[in-house]
Amino acid sequence: MTEHRFKIGQIVYFHPKKSRMQSTAPSVAYQITKRMPAADGEYQYAIKSMHEQHDRVASESELTPGEWPPRGNTHALCVTAM
Repeated sequence: MTEHRFKIGQIVYFHPKKSRMQSTAPSVAYQITKRMPAADGEYQYAIKSMHEQHDRVASESELTPGEWPPRGNTHALCVTAM
């Protein structure tokens, strides 16, 4: 298995698989807060949005690289990596 694709502190966008029923996930930028071991052959990550008080767990295939600040978005992302 290759290495994790994303780094702690990196900004990403979360695109949950429909089977995970994550429809409550806001369509905003997230920050990687923790790299996690693989599950079902795919690396996992803890991600955090400034719009939520909790972390979410996402598979690598559910994430795409983001940029900060996102184009057209004036919200600030204030997340501290653990």
